[in-house]
Amino acid sequence: MNDYQPKAPRERILAATLDLVEKQGPRRATTRSIAAAAGVNVAAINYYYRSKEALLEAALASSWEHALAHLREFLYREPWSPRAVLTDIALFLMEGGYRYPAVSRATIFGGNGEPRPVVAASFAALARDIATRLAGRNDEDAEAAAILLRVGAFLSALIFPSLASACVPWLDEEAARKEYATALSEELAGWAERRAGADASLT
Repeated sequence: MNDYQPKAPRERILAATLDLVEKQGPRRATTRSIAAAAGVNVAAINYYYRSKEALLEAALASSWEHALAHLREFLYREPWSPRAVLTDIALFLMEGGYRYPAVSRATIFGGNGEPRPVVAASFAALARDIATRLAGRNDEDAEAAAILLRVGAFLSALIFPSLASACVPWLDEEAARKEYATALSEELAGWAERRAGADASLT
């Protein structure tokens, strides 16, 4: 899926799995085709992962952890700049979803169409972390809930287009997606700044 070519067999197998999931979908990617793409024999897949299902789970978990690491890096970068951080998060989520739609869908949803619990939990935690960062404190009151609703709307508006791109044909071009992601980031950052200013005026 990128120019990096892992050398260890286990890493090559994971990379080949994600590549074939993107090209063929998780159901059509067979252990034989994955082994061929990774340059290993099928026995190596059985040795490392025991089954195709376990391999898919490991590959998708690896992809999600990689994405989360980038998102956390953006979120906790110093100096803190809400506009810059939200824009980086927005562009990362949108372009990742559009460049790798099959992997994105498989990462979020399991084989039965239900959100995978580990992804749902970590995505909810990410939303809470963004809300806390924007609030400047860890609140438990109604105001914190309002911030979380705003962050949830922001993240949902970024994720939905890549999951159902046919519904938003106006975002087919990368330039349009950049403008869209930037506008969402500006709106949320501006709202957070106005809120912070109102809080400061009360002290």
